[in-house]
Formats: sequence, C-alpha cells, structure tokens
Amino acid sequence: MYLKGFDRRGAAGALTAATANSFQVSGNWADQVDFVVLMIVDADDLYGHLYTTKYLPDFSLTDVVLDYDLALTDVYAPTSVKFDSLQAGQLSYITAAGVSGATPLAPLVTSASGGSTASVQVSINNTNTNASASFTLGCFGNFYITSTGYTAPADIAGNFEYQVNNAMYDFWGLAMVPLFIADIVLGSYTNQFVICAGRSAFANTEGATQPPTQFSFAGAVLTITKANLFGTLGGGGTYDYRSLVGFWGVKPGDYVLVLLAAGGPYERHTVASVTSPWEITLDSAPASTPVMVVWPLYAQDGNTFQFWLNTNSPSSTFTAGPNTGTNLYPKLAGGAELTTFHVHVDFTALGIDSLRQAWLTFGPLLNIDDTNDDATIQPFATIDWSAVF
Repeated sequence: MYLKGFDRRGAAGALTAATANSFQVSGNWADQVDFVVLMIVDADDLYGHLYTTKYLPDFSLTDVVLDYDLALTDVYAPTSVKFDSLQAGQLSYITAAGVSGATPLAPLVTSASGGSTASVQVSINNTNTNASASFTLGCFGNFYITSTGYTAPADIAGNFEYQVNNAMYDFWGLAMVPLFIADIVLGSYTNQFVICAGRSAFANTEGATQPPTQFSFAGAVLTITKANLFGTLGGGGTYDYRSLVGFWGVKPGDYVLVLLAAGGPYERHTVASVTSPWEITLDSAPASTPVMVVWPLYAQDGNTFQFWLNTNSPSSTFTAGPNTGTNLYPKLAGGAELTTFHVHVDFTALGIDSLRQAWLTFGPLLNIDDTNDDATIQPFATIDWSAVF
C-alpha cells in the first residue's frame, strides 16, 4: 500500500503506525477540495527493486475478501448521502483490461456507529387567551402548519406534534431530510417539543412516483428492500440496491415513526434491536400495513435544515435554541457524521476480481455549522484528519 495525490490539487498525507494488522493515514486539510488517495491494490510493483524484490503482475483477486474496521476523524464518511465529487464514498479501481470504475462503499458497510442527530427544542411561551390566535411552523416557502383554536401552550405543542408527524408523507417531496417530532409522550404534552432530522422510506406497494427508498414489514421486523435516495443520477447511471440509505447509527431505544396512511394516523415505535444497516426490529408490529417510516438521521446533513416559527399573538413568543421572539428562523443543530465503520469487500461478489489497481480516496467534511442560528456553511478552516484501519 502507498499514498498518492500529492501533486496539483491533492494534499500531502502520511501512512504511519503500521503493524501486522493496523495502520493509520493522516494529514491536514488546508482546502475544501483537498484529497488523499490510498492505493490498496497495485499489480505493478513501482517500488520493488528490479533485481531483488520486484514481483511480476498478478491481477487475480478471485475469492479474496477484504474486511476492515475504520475510524474516521474529520473525513468524509462512506455512508454520507452528499454529492460525492471526490469519489470519497467509493472504492475506485482499474481492471486488468484497463476499464476504470467505482463501487459505492455504503452497501459494503456492515455496521457503523458514532455520530448524532440534528435537532432543536422549541418552547411555546403563551399568555394569550384568544383562541383565534395562530401559531405557524413553515419551511421551504410553501409548507406551513398552523395551530389555531388553542390557548394552553401544551395543547398548541400537541397540535404541532400531531400535524407535523401526520404530514410526513406529503412533506418528503420538499426535503431529502424530513423533520419529525419524536420526544413528546402522547397524552402528556408540555409547552415544549423537539424537532429532529430523519431519513425516510416508503412501502414496496407505493407507486413509481414515490421516492425509491422502500421497505417491507414482517411482524415487527422492518427491512429496507431498496435504498436509493436519488434514483437516476445526473450522469445517467443508477446506484444499486441498498446503495445510499440505511439505518446508519440507529440503536435500540431510538424512535421510529410509522405512518399508516397518507395524512395519518401514525404510530410511534422504538427500536428493540438492530440486525444490520438494512434490518431492525421494533418494539411491536404496526397495527396495519404502513405507507411510510421515518427514523433518526445520524449525520451532519440535518444541520442544514432551517424553518420558520411565527405567531400573531402579541402576548406569546417562541423559544428555539438560544433565541426568543414572535418571528424566528431557527435551524437544527448538533448533527454529526458517523465515525466508525466495519467494511466487507468481496471482490468476486462485486464482479471486480481481476484488477490492476484499486484505491480509496479521503476528503474533508463540509464545514457545516452545528449551532442553532449561525450560517449553515462556514468558511473552511484547516484541520488535522485521520483514518485508522
């Protein structure tokens, strides 16, 4: 193994701390477009001495399986759904016949942990006694939920929870990161609720016009059967089954919202166990066949979600994050990328077992703000990074 990418637009890196079963690649990102290439297969021995250690090319990786654990610090995650301009979420290769290609790493990740879900706590501070006052939550300029007819803050919060979660089906088309309210105990409302970032999937029976990520239920077992967030990509190609979306980072005790029909009703469940990134078991089976499920998103993507809170009551305010007022524009905060992964690469099963070269590319994360009220994208700042195998 060796590193490439030092010239022109690449960045310098170091391969250190090598043992019989581990090593580390590290460096310092100085620019958003920096990258480092780790060559893991090279049939042409560039560095062997011609007369003593240089070996002849051997392209065959038949029945070779590569299993590795990977811990990333300030590096683009292989499970990220952001546009992969560097192919940092892919295993790149050149076949023995000279054909270049890349396969997504996400479906090869058998487990992942770390990271956190973006969210914001909202409080309704209401001393208004006029039931005609309105309290509005909106986003993307054309999606609004308005609560009227209530004066008690707990009732207003409960009405928001009911409307937001039952509107998830229609909301998906406006955001790749759907929001949901997960922490309110039904029937025990207070004046507070937490809006969370999620990932979603639709039932296998939904029509072709629905997003392509799909699921099926067998009792309480929820399985992703097709996980392609984007469908056909800009270049005309498509990602295969379970390419981009999984239950990455989901753990027992997490909320899963199950929508039984478009527009509601919905059920709130918790995760009992996690079998794989594409299969979890809930605390109980849904009452009927659902049309949509939403689970927490463990990634920094949720920090990009901003919405609007407004009330026409002069005696009422919202508090969201550090701010209080009658007209707020809070955004979700606290979302962080997954940091540890186990990757299983079966070259024969992938159909790439005759290779001249194969490599992994590392690149920096976007500098996305993780607070409630600063600009989403911050100026890039140099930062040390590492990838520990």
